[in-house]
Amino acid sequence: MNREHIAPPSQREYQVTHREIGQRVWRLAETESTNALALTLAHDPRAHGLAIWADAQTAGRGRLGRSWFSEPGAGVLLSVLVFPPTSVQRPVCLTAWAAVAVCETIYQTTGRQPRIKWPNDVLLGGKKVCGILVEQRLGTVVGIGLNVNTSEAFFAAHGLRQAASLSQFTQRSLDVEQVGELLLDRLDAGYAALLRGQGEEIESAWRWYSGLWGRDVLVQLCNGETYRGRLLEMGFEGLILQTPCEPCLFLPEEIAEIYQCDEPNEASAS
Repeated sequence: MNREHIAPPSQREYQVTHREIGQRVWRLAETESTNALALTLAHDPRAHGLAIWADAQTAGRGRLGRSWFSEPGAGVLLSVLVFPPTSVQRPVCLTAWAAVAVCETIYQTTGRQPRIKWPNDVLLGGKKVCGILVEQRLGTVVGIGLNVNTSEAFFAAHGLRQAASLSQFTQRSLDVEQVGELLLDRLDAGYAALLRGQGEEIESAWRWYSGLWGRDVLVQLCNGETYRGRLLEMGFEGLILQTPCEPCLFLPEEIAEIYQCDEPNEASAS
């Protein structure tokens, strides 16, 4: 079966020949979940680089089984399917790739500096504007939900006190299509860097946007243990925390959350 036989369930498809990520885009008015749809193709390497972009989701998903709520037509609800080489298959690498692309998109759109909140959220002005969900089968699906024009009333109605949209920081409505295309371009550029063996560029940007390096933090592990200390190093191969007793090395896969000790913990906002 040729790639052309992998067809969108409805709406339209378009192609951008100069991109690898998002060379083919399925543009949907509504779907249950862009990640769920992408996962149905995650067994087929011919679908590499496919982007599924919806105006609305009826059952959007977030990390740890949470729901993702979005106002129809007011955000970029996007999943990309990739079949990366073994060297970049780790979730930390792929989450960082997506998060950095989101941060670059936000900065170019608003002129304001975003921050990555471990492990998969992007904040602006201390509020969550984006969530990222990585799911792996044979291929890897990277889902991104970016609030662009979502109203404050929508967030209030769903009890999302810590959520915000980009337009709240620009004082004007933004072009969702333009923001989504910019995000796809940044994803494509970042993926090309990973394939060229320049993952340290993504790693460095990820570290910088996280804003945690050299700060006093609270590290919560997936097993429930917590450690407090100064973050001496932060990279894909590990994080070194200077505790009162001794430096401790943690793998990214061991860490559930990291909080700065000098600021309140942000509540999850879907």
